[in-house]
Amino acid sequence: KNDKKEGNWKYYYDDTRLRSEIQFHNSKMEGSAVYYDSVRQYKNVVGQFENDKKEGKWRFYYNDTRLMSEINFHNDKKNGYAIYYDSATGKKEKEGKYKEGLRQGEWFSYEPMARIMTEQINFLDNKRHGDAVFYFANSGLKKSEGNYYQGKREGRWTYYYEHGGQISQIENYQAGMLDGKVICYDSL
Repeated sequence: KNDKKEGNWKYYYDDTRLRSEIQFHNSKMEGSAVYYDSVRQYKNVVGQFENDKKEGKWRFYYNDTRLMSEINFHNDKKNGYAIYYDSATGKKEKEGKYKEGLRQGEWFSYEPMARIMTEQINFLDNKRHGDAVFYFANSGLKKSEGNYYQGKREGRWTYYYEHGGQISQIENYQAGMLDGKVICYDSL
């Protein structure tokens, strides 16, 4: 009506295979949107639009229908909580928050086969910033810890042996560069 897109619109690849289904109101994307894989026609992406912009939770899928990620959007930018899933196991691989499209606050990474946390890192404007802790993937014990400042290592970094948490090495950094002596400890 009035040359404006209205209702559910379907788009196709060059042949008869469906590419996407998108809701329109007054020629603007408004409502549900589904995008399809070009070969098997599985859903690749499912989400919502408001006023031509991504809004709310969007789900992204691998080409075999398994969930790849769930990402919240506001005003067409990643905003809010996001979870990413491992392609082999389907288990949670990393999670954290976005603000205005940038990683902010604590992000966690996991070893998907063992379901063990491997990283706990703070972000500020998409750069590592603040406390960071790394864990051994097979045991979950602390591997190393230190601080980042605007994406670069800063201050004392401590490394641990996997068995029992004994300190193996201490390093100091300034603006991402090793500063001073590296202190190494023998294992017991």
